[in-house]
Amino acid sequence: MPKMSDVYESMRTLDDDNGDCANGTPNLRVINKAFVRQGLAKLESRCH
Repeated sequence: MPKMSDVYESMRTLDDDNGDCANGTPNLRVINKAFVRQGLAKLESRCH
């Protein structure tokens, strides 16, 4: 069974539109807030 941190990173990778997740993804704010709401990730500073 995958860890939620792995699932979170996979979602970010799938959402990436330029091959560089370090600069964010088009839907990073939505993805991050959904995981935070469920207690599965920490709020990323660039997602406020």
